[in-house]
Amino acid sequence: MVKQGRSFSARERHHCFLNLRDGSFCDVSAVSGLDLPDDGRGVARADWDRDGDIDFFVSNRSAPRLRFFRNDLPGRNGFIAIRLEGTVGNRDAIGARVNVHRGGEEDVPLAKTLRAGDGFLSQSSKWLHFGLGDHPGPVTVEVRWPDGSRESFPDLGGNAFYRLRETSGRAEVVQVGRATPAKPLSPGPVVLPAPSGSARTVCLSRIPLPAIDSLPLDTGKPLLVTLWASWCAPCVTELKEFAEREAELRATGCDVIAISVDPITPGGDEAAATRILRKLDFPFRRGSASEASIEKLQMVHDLQFDIFTELPLPASFLLDQDGKLAVFYRGRLEVATLLRDLRELGADDAARRNSAELFDGQWFAPPRRLNFFPIGLKLLQRGYDREGIAYYERHKSSFAGHPQFQRMLVFLGDAANRLGDGKRALIAYEEAIGRSAGKDSAALRGAAWVLAADPNSSLRDGHRAVAYAESARKQTGGKDAAVLDALAAAYAEMGDFSAAISNVEAALTLLGDRGEAPRVESIKARRNLYLKKRAFRRAPHDGNLE
Repeated sequence: MVKQGRSFSARERHHCFLNLRDGSFCDVSAVSGLDLPDDGRGVARADWDRDGDIDFFVSNRSAPRLRFFRNDLPGRNGFIAIRLEGTVGNRDAIGARVNVHRGGEEDVPLAKTLRAGDGFLSQSSKWLHFGLGDHPGPVTVEVRWPDGSRESFPDLGGNAFYRLRETSGRAEVVQVGRATPAKPLSPGPVVLPAPSGSARTVCLSRIPLPAIDSLPLDTGKPLLVTLWASWCAPCVTELKEFAEREAELRATGCDVIAISVDPITPGGDEAAATRILRKLDFPFRRGSASEASIEKLQMVHDLQFDIFTELPLPASFLLDQDGKLAVFYRGRLEVATLLRDLRELGADDAARRNSAELFDGQWFAPPRRLNFFPIGLKLLQRGYDREGIAYYERHKSSFAGHPQFQRMLVFLGDAANRLGDGKRALIAYEEAIGRSAGKDSAALRGAAWVLAADPNSSLRDGHRAVAYAESARKQTGGKDAAVLDALAAAYAEMGDFSAAISNVEAALTLLGDRGEAPRVESIKARRNLYLKKRAFRRAPHDGNLE
């Protein structure tokens, strides 16, 4: 859902419900002071000030990240608070069940279970708090410990805190009565950062970019790639500052390339873009975007963020000397920020991560490392065959452990096949077959096509082609027209044209009126070959058999 650009933030105000003890509840959100518009997540309960009532901690996705709600309602009903300590089982007695008996013929015990985690990303206090209403006490507390044993603690007075140790048979008094009222708390201010159309994301994983038209990625020095348009005022302001501070940028060894998206945007004006650069006397490289170049940059952008958004304008990519993404900028980039990031390109991860944060804090985990496997997979899926194969070859050692590597191998084989490289395609398909224990029907089908129809006679092997295609047919239950088409080609390579015709006819029957005209026509053309007792040969650089 998030990857599609949708949000978990519903902007719903918090709600608090009062149990009316008659099977119904009343919404007391407003009078309780809890009805805030925060994007709330976790709630933890605790008698923080030991005054006998429950206070709340609430965590939010939005600011403030944490709110404390102290319960200062004037009610003076009785209570008893229990802290368990295990000696036979786990020390915190997680899983224990506690019943509090108030006495009387119609006594219905108050019951609670001690849990480790009792809400979304939340852990309330391990003190179990029981409200006694107007019952003054004493009460009997019965504990069923995690191992199933039971223990009773009779005659415990109300309005007190007790520690119950497993097998001890007695209750230790921790506090009697309510703590002295705490000093009144005043809510602290929520200081939000000033809204800005700009943002900066430091990439600790250094994502390698794929080959992109007009982008020199092997210059051995930093490169700033900025996307702009003639109709984008912040873009023009940004380029103007780059031009004015050329000397400072050149001194760092950084080059700049401004890529205009005017050629591919509605209402774009390439002539206007040219006039703007001429007027600014823009001293750096310039280029024009294609749909393909923007799609590849979008792939790199998407890897960094959970929520999908289209590339904004202006948008800038700071690449290090190895052509890897170091920092991404959304909105106008100021030269002072760029100069700072250029100075920090060689800094360690801890320093670069700290420079990216907007507030102080302490890190409790190492930075998350991004696997750039999705870029390689998307390149192959989207038909960027040469770029996808090159990206795979550069990074296959790091891709091999990815859960979807087998899937990538099939797309890799398809790409190599389209480029007429049957040998590379067969290697990829057969590796996918091996990884899937012979159960990847797409890989089986691809391998069968190479072995049956590749123009290189040294690659063709009718027996293996039939074996692979028959296995794919079993995997798909004979309901995949592309598999049957491959099986027909395999039998034709074997010289069994009767079986070839039978399978190709079955493929056409499956397609019926649903098949795309070019695909149906290509299968019919192969059927005509088999009727003439001729095997099918794929033309060089024509691996698309769909």
